Amino acid sequence: MLNFRGYGYLGVKSISNDLKKLTLTDPKDCVFEVFLNLNLDSTPFRYYHVIKNYTYLNCSVNLLESIEPVPCLSGSKHHVYVVESSLNVPGSCEVVKTVLIPFAYTSYVSDDSFGLDLTWDSSGFKDFVEEKSFWSVEEELSMAILVFVVVGLGCVKMHSLKKSHRNEHELETFYTSLHCDLETL
Repeated sequence: MLNFRGYGYLGVKSISNDLKKLTLTDPKDCVFEVFLNLNLDSTPFRYYHVIKNYTYLNCSVNLLESIEPVPCLSGSKHHVYVVESSLNVPGSCEVVKTVLIPFAYTSYVSDDSFGLDLTWDSSGFKDFVEEKSFWSVEEELSMAILVFVVVGLGCVKMHSLKKSHRNEHELETFYTSLHCDLETL
């Protein structure tokens, strides 16, 4: 799984180093939601296929039969379409967003993995990995100190408990011997 800021997790289906091609799948099974929200600008990745501007339209009525709504983005009272940006926007629709993506929606490309092919620039990976590193050096040092303190406190607590236990045992022994001495008197 790869986590993309602004969208979330996408599954890795395959990687081809020869082709510099990464094929991803969307766990939500809605590739056009990925296209709508995925921003590759801060990553070393780019779409593998040729891209052009497409516009997402949210319409209150069904459009022409030649344009299919995206089922995973549409509901009973609204229909979402992905169309070429040059198309005139009907009055019953509002523009959601225009994005650069590989293709418009058709039922032929509704397969989740189709189109989620990315390529990369190897030189961009160094910056990407450094920028996306889990913790900075300062955070790692802080975490090491925190772990040291917690382990140290745990050791002190264990020592105190053992000492307390030893003192209880000594007191019990003292009271027992005192009790025996009193009985002999």
